[in-house]
Amino acid sequence: MKNLKTALFGLAVALVLVSCKKDDGTPDPAADAEQYKVVVVNEGAIHDFTQEMYINVAGKEVLSAEINGTVWDDIAVLEGDESRMTTRYFSKESDVPSAATYKTTNELYYMRYGARIQPKDGTESTMQTKIILYRAGERIGEKNYVISGKGGEFVVDYHDNYNLFDWDSYQPF
Repeated sequence: MKNLKTALFGLAVALVLVSCKKDDGTPDPAADAEQYKVVVVNEGAIHDFTQEMYINVAGKEVLSAEINGTVWDDIAVLEGDESRMTTRYFSKESDVPSAATYKTTNELYYMRYGARIQPKDGTESTMQTKIILYRAGERIGEKNYVISGKGGEFVVDYHDNYNLFDWDSYQPF
């Protein structure tokens, strides 16, 4: 009888150990499949600036696409035709945050992040913006901009079939 109790106790301990999987914090690659993530880091005199930022996305599930990371001021669908793809457009006006992360929720093949940054009350301050883009959990690249004087506008694109990330644009005002 003592051997049976020991065996049952050992079996119970083994079941508990096997059933309690430890979460080691390793990201699940499937969780990021087909998703975009934009990390924005702003430094310098960020409190002297405001921004109008937007994210535009396209893909198989574009009409139900959402972007986590903020409460958007406006969300619109821009209908495409034979020469243009249908996209979903998210925009927000705010003070410049020190950092922000935006992540798509659906399978998409295109994303554009853009921002128009302007000084408050004609201030002549300087700030720096770093944009890091991830696709399906892999880092695509990083862009750095210095905004000063009257401000500026930048756009970063990525499309699965083209290397548009290196074709970013920045226009000072």
